[in-house]
Parts: sequence; structure tokens; C-alpha cells
Amino acid sequence: MKTLLGIDIGGSSIKAAPVRIKKGVLTAERYRIPTPQPSTPDAVGDTVARIAKHFDWKGPIGCACPATKRRRHGGCCYGDKDNGLESM
Repeated sequence: MKTLLGIDIGGSSIKAAPVRIKKGVLTAERYRIPTPQPSTPDAVGDTVARIAKHFDWKGPIGCACPATKRRRHGGCCYGDKDNGLESM
């Protein structure tokens, strides 16, 4: 059965656990790290790498993060433009 590392990038914490894709069941205890401040792309990327290392993860990773859809231009806005996360 396929498993991926599911990561939830939130404003106050970044949480993760391995997830069985078909059933949506966690296969290990959830791991949580406070979101770095400022939450620059490099700082968040480093935290995601640290989480993957915690699980000794070598497989696929799925990430979710808060965003607002940009109706006029398409795409999404993430985080804070002062931290380089304005749009992707």
C-alpha cells in the first residue's frame, strides 16, 4: 500500500506524519515543529527537510499550506510578501 509523508505548513506550526494514501490513515505519530519566524521560503524549506529527516523519509511528500486564490490573475497567494511568499 502506498504511503507518503503528509506535511501541513501552518502559521504557528508545521506538522507531519506518514499517511496511507488510500485510507488516509497515519502510520506513525504526528510530529510538530513551530513555524520559523520569519517564515521565509528557505526557513520553511529547512524545517520541511528537518521533518523528513526525523522520519528518515525517502519517498514522496505531499504539502498543504494556507493560501488565498487570486481570482483576477489565477494562482495562489501564500503568506506574506515581506518574506518572499507573495505568490506562486
